[in-house]
Amino acid sequence: MRDPARIKPFLEEFEALWAKNPDIRFGQLVVILQGQLGGTLDPFYTEDDELLAVLRRLNGNTDNE
Repeated sequence: MRDPARIKPFLEEFEALWAKNPDIRFGQLVVILQGQLGGTLDPFYTEDDELLAVLRRLNGNTDNE
């Protein structure tokens, strides 16, 4: 079972990024984030920690990687 504690930090980073870009729609932001992963094109197989690292990098928060 995956750790439920991973959800809050992920959502906080997502919220911070979206707040910086409020004109972007949810789906657009998801596609932008997925594009930042490089070769991984299917979000179904993207691990949470990979996407969290992208969120943190885009937010300028590299302390927690």
